[in-house]
Amino acid sequence: DPRDRPSDKKQAADEKHRRFNDDHSDFLAYLNLWEYVETQRQELSANQWSKLCKREFLSYLRLREWREIHHQILTALKPLKLKLNAEPASYETVHRALLPGLLGMVGNKAEDREYLGARNRRFMIFPGSSQAKKSPKWMVAGQLLETSKVFAHQVAKVEPNWILDAAKHLVKRQQFEPHYDAKSGQVMAYERVSLYGLVLVEKARVSFSQIDPVASREVFIRAALVEGRYADSMKGGSKARANGKFFTANQATITELHDLEAKSRRRDILVDDEAVYRFFDERIPANVVNLAGFERWRKDTEQNKPRLLYLGREQLMQHDASNITEAQFPDKLVCDGLEFSLNYH
Repeated sequence: DPRDRPSDKKQAADEKHRRFNDDHSDFLAYLNLWEYVETQRQELSANQWSKLCKREFLSYLRLREWREIHHQILTALKPLKLKLNAEPASYETVHRALLPGLLGMVGNKAEDREYLGARNRRFMIFPGSSQAKKSPKWMVAGQLLETSKVFAHQVAKVEPNWILDAAKHLVKRQQFEPHYDAKSGQVMAYERVSLYGLVLVEKARVSFSQIDPVASREVFIRAALVEGRYADSMKGGSKARANGKFFTANQATITELHDLEAKSRRRDILVDDEAVYRFFDERIPANVVNLAGFERWRKDTEQNKPRLLYLGREQLMQHDASNITEAQFPDKLVCDGLEFSLNYH
């Protein structure tokens, strides 16, 4: 850092240096300083340039090192045929360029101006930083120094997706709560993305079929076909449309058996969900993991086997119910000349 801060002139030095500050980044303060001093150096004589550095609390020797390094970089780039920008780089571009080298220095605001960083480190922004009072939600630091506390120096506000893009090869992804989304016809899950233990994304929705097709197939069969969410995909607002007649027929048969159970005051006539799952599991191919794939397969298969997915009463009943007769459980009751419809519950 070429900015000098003599102990007997701290306030004066701070006032001179403050004009280079950026609202969101200490790194851009260096860039602002560089552009200023290069303009001055080219317009002034060597003696005037040396006096300006002293007057404005800038280190003449360190600025000379800056120029030498800048010259070395330009020389190294020529054989690579890389060209200088025609326009100044944007805030995002500059900080996306910095992030790959500083992934261990990112942090997310926790409580009381404290930040949680990679590898479970906790730190605060150094009071001398332009970002100390702003406390951005996500930040990157040039370095972490431990004095009375651990402080982040050279701090800039960044976006979590910039960090994620720079750290794709390093992040850990954990999926949880796979579920069937009837509107899209996809098995979705929530994903948590972390870098060195620091959570970058807490709960993003992702398609689960590409991640775990075996589990996706099971979730699809259980939710859509066993639990009946297929009906939601038959509605007008759904992006993925379902129109299998088998489902309507199966639901009608299941409703009949529920009525039989209600009449007999017992809950063991209809087979459990596991038996219905096995029925579909035995018939549906392993590569069917969502509604679109299921509908394509179903339409092709039903040309030769139109009733392949129809559940018969014999497959749905685990106990005989022939003793439940119309005489015992009529659908209507006549009393004093009035007729009442009956439902059983």
